[in-house]
Formats: sequence, C-alpha cells, structure tokens
Amino acid sequence: MVLPVLPLLLIIGSGVVYHVAQRAAAGASSSPWPLLTLTYGVAFVACLAIAWAEGGAMFRRVPERGTLLAGVALGMAVLGVELGFFLAYRAGSALNSVSVLSNLGVTAALAVIGIAIIGEAMSAARLCGIGLAAGAAWLIVHG
Repeated sequence: MVLPVLPLLLIIGSGVVYHVAQRAAAGASSSPWPLLTLTYGVAFVACLAIAWAEGGAMFRRVPERGTLLAGVALGMAVLGVELGFFLAYRAGSALNSVSVLSNLGVTAALAVIGIAIIGEAMSAARLCGIGLAAGAAWLIVHG
C-alpha cells in the first residue's frame, strides 16, 4: 500500500513542529499541565470549527459506543505521548534520540501485536527491516 503524499507530508511536518515545540516548552516550563491544557484547548476549538464547517453533523447525533470508547482510548494515548515527550525533554534527552527510540519501540510493539493478535504475516524481509531500523536507531542515538 502506497501512502498518499499529502497526508504523509502533513504527518512529517506536524511531527517536526511537535518535537521542536515540545523541546522548547519543556525547557521553559516546570509543569506540563498549562502547556497541555492550551494544546488540547487549541485542538478542541480547531476540531469544533472544522466539524461545524462540514455541516455540523456531529452535533445532531450521539456517537456510537465504539466511537466513544476509541475516542477515550485515543485521548488517553495522546495524553501519554505528550506527557512522555515533555518529561523526556525536560530531563534533558536529546531531540534526535527520544523520537527515534520511541518510534522504534512502538514499531516493535505493533509488529508483535500484528503477528500475535491480529494474525498479520511476518516475513524474513520484514524481520530484516526491523533489524535494520534498530541498527539505524542505535547509530543515530550513539553516533
């Protein structure tokens, strides 16, 4: 599956801004809560404005239970990611290392979940790819 280019560019650009902003904020603040409150407030207002601009359909019906549970899980996961990066950067972790190590950890965990729980196939090529990614991460962190 080939990812469309624009969403990938959005992810990359947003990721760069995210880490630079997190690193800058962690050095300037002793508590993550004002930053996270502002962050989620901006995201909340932006989502409401976009939903309203699309016709406000979300305001006319109650979301299904699966959507509510996924939304709660996603919200808690995003909070964990935000807080984890804030605390790592505040502790003095290098900008280039934290992201690489966390993404490698997520990739490895998702590979195990994909194989063991979802039943996705693990080929020798994919296994080699994970090994190469781990080696690259080590070079970036220790290089």
